[in-house]
Amino acid sequence: MDLVPTIQREDVICASPSWSGIVPGSSTPRPWVTNLVYRNERTHQAVTDGVHKLMYRWDGSDLLGGPKYFYRLDTDPDEQVNSYDSQNADVLEWWDVLRVEVDDLDEQTPTSEPIDPGP
Repeated sequence: MDLVPTIQREDVICASPSWSGIVPGSSTPRPWVTNLVYRNERTHQAVTDGVHKLMYRWDGSDLLGGPKYFYRLDTDPDEQVNSYDSQNADVLEWWDVLRVEVDDLDEQTPTSEPIDPGP
C-alpha cells in the first residue's frame, strides 16, 4: 500500500488520486485497524495510533463496561480505564476512522449486522 506513494514521491510514476498509502518515514501517522471475529459472529473492531484506541463490539455486549471502549494509551497503557464518552472530541474523531471499517466489514458479512455503531 505504501509502495506507490513512495515511488510517486520520487517522480517515477504519476499515481491515480484514488490510490492511498503513506510514504514510510513521513510524519503522517496511519491508524492501525484490527478486526476480530469470534464464534457466534461476535465481531470486535478497533483502531489505534499508539496513543488513542477506540474499540467496538458488534453484539452490543457489556464486556468490560460496554460495547464501546476508548483508551489513552499514553496515560493508560494497560487499558484499565474505559474513558468512552460519546461527546468527547477524540472519540468522535476516531469514530470517523472506525465507522469506515465497520461499514466495510458489514458489507462483507451479510449474515451479521453491527448493533448501534457510532458514538
